[in-house]
Amino acid sequence: ILVERQGNAGAASRVLERGLANCPFAVERRAIRDTLASIELGRRRFREARRLVEQAPEEVSNVVALHVLAATQRPGLARQRYQAILRGPSPNNVIELAQEIARRHRLVDDEPRHTAIWIANSEREYILADAA
Repeated sequence: ILVERQGNAGAASRVLERGLANCPFAVERRAIRDTLASIELGRRRFREARRLVEQAPEEVSNVVALHVLAATQRPGLARQRYQAILRGPSPNNVIELAQEIARRHRLVDDEPRHTAIWIANSEREYILADAA
């Protein structure tokens, strides 16, 4: 995330791809896959982000999968992840992030309340907290 925030998302993606391929631990793979999918969305590499989710759906958090699926025009699957978040147990910040993603991608009948930058920053904060 630090490399990406320094403006080199391509380098961050390459490092994470290598890490994903070589990491034997499920918890760490989930953090890597979440981060990589989120970065690929930010780079507008939608097909790559969706591949990361579809390749190992159990290794992706619901909120990152929701974002990827909604952004890549998979509304049915996105709504399933959204409902899973709402059914919880989910912390309030995750619910707020999921609601904003759902609003922004028209999964619900409500107008967005935050910017795309807010979503990206909140997603990164979630990924970091989830990995801790």
